Amino acid sequence: MALACDLPPAVLGPMLGLHPITAFQWRRRAATDWTAYLAARTETTATGSVEERADLDRLGPGGD
Repeated sequence: MALACDLPPAVLGPMLGLHPITAFQWRRRAATDWTAYLAARTETTATGSVEERADLDRLGPGGD
């Protein structure tokens, strides 16, 4: 993931044998701020139901 943050998708893709779209998606996800997701995940894991945790897992960061 560190490479995905540092390198543009046009360089990352061929270097790792990734399709250009996959390299772009890696770059986008690597740049995502995961702190809000992790805070919600931690809070729900401690107090929430299984269904709520599944919703968080499905949505991921940024509500994707």
